[in-house]
Amino acid sequence: YGVDTQHCHTALHPATNTLAIAESRIDAEVDIYRNAAADLALSLDERFSLEAYSSVVMTGTALSASPSRETCIALMLAARAAGKSIILDLDYRPNAWKIYEARPVLAQAAALATLIVGNDDEFAVLSDEPLEYAKGRNSIYKQGAGGAMSFIDGQHFAHGTYPVTALKPFGAGDAFLGNLLAAQSLGWNAALARGAAAAAYVVSHVGCASVMPDAEQLDAFIAHTPWKDYAHSSV
Repeated sequence: YGVDTQHCHTALHPATNTLAIAESRIDAEVDIYRNAAADLALSLDERFSLEAYSSVVMTGTALSASPSRETCIALMLAARAAGKSIILDLDYRPNAWKIYEARPVLAQAAALATLIVGNDDEFAVLSDEPLEYAKGRNSIYKQGAGGAMSFIDGQHFAHGTYPVTALKPFGAGDAFLGNLLAAQSLGWNAALARGAAAAAYVVSHVGCASVMPDAEQLDAFIAHTPWKDYAHSSV
């Protein structure tokens, strides 16, 4: 898929590869086997420099177990001290850890983040009043087919979406976040629109990583798919 792997390391036994088995239907059953998952073996022994990067993107899954949890918190602290942007995708998965364990860890990560991204259920892990919590921080509050809301630098925007016939629910979050970040230089409204388009594209195709659109595919999708506008703003 063209992903740069120069910073990837091999985790030795007993670490294992993750296996996902998912149905291609809208009410899909998804089983993910992550016993001793290799990505959660990331440790402070892995040395990395932040000098060449402007941002750190962190996911809740990376915080769900040790030693990855401690390593990622240390990375966020280093990024904060270096004045880097820190984007936290809450990415809460109940089969990875329970809410009572996740809440304090994600709260610590959220306090370090410069932007928090999640949906209703994920913000509900952080607070019993998830929308109010999101409003008090720089955040993007995803609402699936209902679009998204952003709370950035004291401004509130409601963003639309691209209605499609969804074939399955998974992959949308990764597509949304990746394209949102890739298009930041266009401004938040344009970036959120491209994120929404990518999410809609992925759920309307069979597959996950294999159907992530490139720029040309995404542009074609946007050009031929009606936009459902929810946009309004207030300061």
